[in-house]
Amino acid sequence: MVTNASILQAFLDAGPEVHLSGESLAEKLGVSRVAVHARIKKLEQSGIHFQATPRKGYQLVDEPEKLHQDLLSAYISQDKVNLESVEVLPSTDSTNLEVERRLANNAPTPFAVLAHQQTQGRGRLGRAWQSSHAGNLYMSVGFRPETSTTAIAPFSLWAGVHIANVLRTLLDIPLQVKWPNDLHVEGKKVAGILCEAKLELDRVQTLVFGFGLNVNQDAASFPEGLRTPANSLKTILGKPAPIHSVTTSVLKAVLRAYEDCQLPEAGMALKNAFGLVDALNNKAVEVQSGTQTMSGVANGIDENGNLLVVTEETTVAVSAGDVTLKPL
Repeated sequence: MVTNASILQAFLDAGPEVHLSGESLAEKLGVSRVAVHARIKKLEQSGIHFQATPRKGYQLVDEPEKLHQDLLSAYISQDKVNLESVEVLPSTDSTNLEVERRLANNAPTPFAVLAHQQTQGRGRLGRAWQSSHAGNLYMSVGFRPETSTTAIAPFSLWAGVHIANVLRTLLDIPLQVKWPNDLHVEGKKVAGILCEAKLELDRVQTLVFGFGLNVNQDAASFPEGLRTPANSLKTILGKPAPIHSVTTSVLKAVLRAYEDCQLPEAGMALKNAFGLVDALNNKAVEVQSGTQTMSGVANGIDENGNLLVVTEETTVAVSAGDVTLKPL
């Protein structure tokens, strides 16, 4: 059956410079030219822009700056992203909470939930995550690992590394990972990761990967008083970022990270991969871990994903904590 997503995928497959005639689309999709024209009109009303040229046909010329369900489905289908389902919600309390509810109702995994807005978006340690701009990426992916906690523990770091690498390639920006869960560009935060798991007898039954990325919000509009200076892809690039290809790349990176973190010798591979995108390497830091505070110089991570901090006396492996950059 022809769908909006199948029509959009035909344009993505053809390429941005190619015109597709109503006749060729109708033949490819097995419907009438009238049905094709009606679908394109509905897609235009939903914010996707086509250009119709006599004797040439239609051309996809512009995409919306916020996620469009049909267009995202077309990108995911074209790139063969291996997810059971992907849904874009107009609004939700939290994509992590929504994924938890669906996992509790036995939704097939892995699946993704995205939203234009979160009313209760949150980061690590229960901190609020500003989630009101529809042009940003708020997403969560649900898994059922049914494996040991040690096997899945490095997942968040692996995901940060893979996301940084794919967006570096896609957008040509110097994205780095700030241990343990942030993505930075030149010292300013553009994204955060929040993984939440449910355990039973030291085994991970369900896992939720949450991710927030500042995409098409102007950095000047961020609230004052943020703990870390923030930036957005749009401000960095000087133009709107392609949110659908960004989202598809992020989803593929998350799925790859989920596989890589469970491979044999994954610890050494992570240590090496992290070193190439490490935002803290050789920088003076202050680490707050529980009730303890220490100062030193960050020196990468070990095979378990712990941050290595060189103090005046020794090298400390930090398994969890908040890290702040300090002047040398």
